[in-house]
Amino acid sequence: MSDKQARIGIPDFDKFTHSWKYLILLTASKIILNYDNSLPYDESSMNCMSKIEQFVIDTYGTRDPDVTQVFTPSKNLKIKPHFQIDLKVLKAGMSAEQVSMNDLPTIIQDLNANLLDYVMTCLNPEHDYFICFDQLDLGFDPNDPNYNNRLIGLLLACRDINLAARQWTKNLFIVVFLRDDIFDNLHFEDKNKITENFLSLIEWDTPRTNKSLKSLMEKRFNSVFSNNRTEQILWEDIFDETKEMPGH
Repeated sequence: MSDKQARIGIPDFDKFTHSWKYLILLTASKIILNYDNSLPYDESSMNCMSKIEQFVIDTYGTRDPDVTQVFTPSKNLKIKPHFQIDLKVLKAGMSAEQVSMNDLPTIIQDLNANLLDYVMTCLNPEHDYFICFDQLDLGFDPNDPNYNNRLIGLLLACRDINLAARQWTKNLFIVVFLRDDIFDNLHFEDKNKITENFLSLIEWDTPRTNKSLKSLMEKRFNSVFSNNRTEQILWEDIFDETKEMPGH
């Protein structure tokens, strides 16, 4: 996530939120264009899918761009005629037909609003969609404010898009896998609300929660072997905990 995408004039903890939203919505667009054969499922989704496709191809040269290259400085965004934005936010001499990636922060809020509407219109209400973020502990430095602000921006972006999906009655779920010590280190205004309404604590073996990694693995075992067995498979059926396990 490039620091250039941090919007100016807003609190530090929120300055990456819109960049994360754009990345999430572009990832959802990739799913719509390349991985869900049921789409378009009606006339409205066909119209919005066409607009998404033209924007993605005009900007990235392919309908299935690499998400690691979303903010590549050499790319130019072609906003018009696919999206409606407030032209007053454009810099002098900037054309809506060709916006430099470095100028994305000036139009990203309007761009995300358009993308959100189009993506939600396209998603098949009969299907479940998941976008997951993992390995966020790589490079973790509790004393790095930019690292913390990026994570906070991601959490806020996921919260907003998940809420929007519920309002549209679409089954889109943005999931963040994050160590609890890292989450505890983050401090921002809406943290208590996210903790109360959007957080599931998964632990190895503890009485504090019935959502444990052991129970999750048991569900995986039973899902994989369900065709050949009638009884439930338990963790103890797979691993003998009376023997000393290696450190890893």
